[in-house]
Amino acid sequence: MPFTVRSRLVLVVVALFLVGPLVVDEARARYEDLTAEQVEALKKAWRVTNARQVGTAWTEPGFPVHDWDTATSGAFAEGLELAKGKVYGWPNPDAEWIWSRGGNTAYFRREFGLPRNLVKDEDGGVEERIVVRITANNSYSFYVNGVLVHSDSSDDEEDWMTYDQFDVTEYLDVGDNVFAVEAVNTHDPENYGLLFDAELVRVGAGGIIAPPPVRRAGC
Repeated sequence: MPFTVRSRLVLVVVALFLVGPLVVDEARARYEDLTAEQVEALKKAWRVTNARQVGTAWTEPGFPVHDWDTATSGAFAEGLELAKGKVYGWPNPDAEWIWSRGGNTAYFRREFGLPRNLVKDEDGGVEERIVVRITANNSYSFYVNGVLVHSDSSDDEEDWMTYDQFDVTEYLDVGDNVFAVEAVNTHDPENYGLLFDAELVRVGAGGIIAPPPVRRAGC
């Protein structure tokens, strides 16, 4: 591998209907080189609403979500774990499918803080990057701090089985940040969910972040 993963940020999606605030097993999450303040700043839950959002203000930091719900579990007729296993090469077994309590279109927000600048590769040393992996059944638009990073509106009913990966480092600021996702279930009322993971990776001099594996026909 051309890079080494050292720390997983506390941005792993969990089935929040089981717990209130996000609870993370620190040893399993492997963020030992983050400070306690950084970890605490990232322990905030996904919020969700089915109320139609006009414009992009809802994707920006500071948008009021006092009337939004805490995200609940997604649903797949075959079971959530089996569905996650179908996402080819998905690297984080702790991430879980989430959704809302009703509706085919769900708007998600995840606010978090970055207490320090990430290390930049200015002298040929290690550089820190934040990488997001995401998929949704069936389509989604992903924003960071009000900026559209990617919109996936494929008509392929199996498109969700291949996750997308983005380096979002340049979209982030020291202080308040927000990930926002508009997810749409277009095909099957019994199968829907958003799967999301964000990770702090450390890239050595000249290194690259490996892309997602390519799903071959029949996989």
